[in-house]
Amino acid sequence: MYMGSRISTFVDNGLMCFLWQGQDSCKDCTQILELFADMVSNNDTQEKIKNVLHYLCNLLPAPKAKVYCVQQVDKYLPMAISILVKQINPGMVCKFLGICKNQSEDNGAEILINGTPKIDISVTEGTEAAQALGLPQCAICVFVIEKLECLLPKDKTAAAVEKLLDHVCSILPKPTQLLCNKFISAFSGKLINLLLSSAMPRTICTILQLCHGQELPPPVEKPPTDCQSCKTVVILSHFHLGSNATDQQTASFMQNVCWLHPYAMPKCELFTQRFGSQLQSVLGKMRSAQDMCEEAGLCAAVRETEAEAVKNCSKGGRYVCRDMRAAKACNSVSFCEKFFWQ
Repeated sequence: MYMGSRISTFVDNGLMCFLWQGQDSCKDCTQILELFADMVSNNDTQEKIKNVLHYLCNLLPAPKAKVYCVQQVDKYLPMAISILVKQINPGMVCKFLGICKNQSEDNGAEILINGTPKIDISVTEGTEAAQALGLPQCAICVFVIEKLECLLPKDKTAAAVEKLLDHVCSILPKPTQLLCNKFISAFSGKLINLLLSSAMPRTICTILQLCHGQELPPPVEKPPTDCQSCKTVVILSHFHLGSNATDQQTASFMQNVCWLHPYAMPKCELFTQRFGSQLQSVLGKMRSAQDMCEEAGLCAAVRETEAEAVKNCSKGGRYVCRDMRAAKACNSVSFCEKFFWQ
């Protein structure tokens, strides 16, 4: 490959600096990054990178640190390589570095990642909800990812992630649900692979361009209400049992849910022992978590006027099918049964 440029060096305040000079440095930069991506996508190159990182890990003095370092390399290197190969846009990177001209400084790091959507919370409802929570997009993202990871079973699969994406927002506190729905709608396609990668929530949100180095507000840990815990159990029962489960199946599920999902809710054993009989009487029915927990006596009925319900029918399936009351108001019961309550 022809390179019509050269690199010169100079020292500035004791630091070695590099200056790219030539007739078509923009083209050269793009070609170098394309070549780099091609090299990194090669299995032999990936193996060499891993071997070098393992070698560096073994230079650490403490045995436990060596083991931990190797584990982290094996865990995160495939995801890092995938980002380098599939997400980085060479032309945009070179513009961002100032090698290719006509780059607006305002775009910043947004241009580095291909096709990553933003959560639109500029509309009135979203803005009011965000202000009420006092949370930036980064905190919203981390909050939802943490909840998803708590709900996922020990053996994570793409099907499990996809199924939980349809339900996770319904068990969150009311002020958070609107923002959660917007977040899931914007990123559901990317979230499946990212959640399967076992990356940390903050890492996932950084990849999604929602966290840019800002500090998260201190987490406010509030124990879940009985209603929220009930909704969690109901959603997990939908995940494991589907509809029309037998009494034996629901009893078995109640005995094992805390083992299958050890991080789904605090004091899981205590909650299932206390409310097991109430929950078992409603589990196995394909209705919304709100309706089932109301029937079990663990959630208060949500009041909404018929006019309000009809007005909100345009918000889409996730809203319309959130419970039987909303589905009836929008004349969408059969639609919800076919596409959401499965």
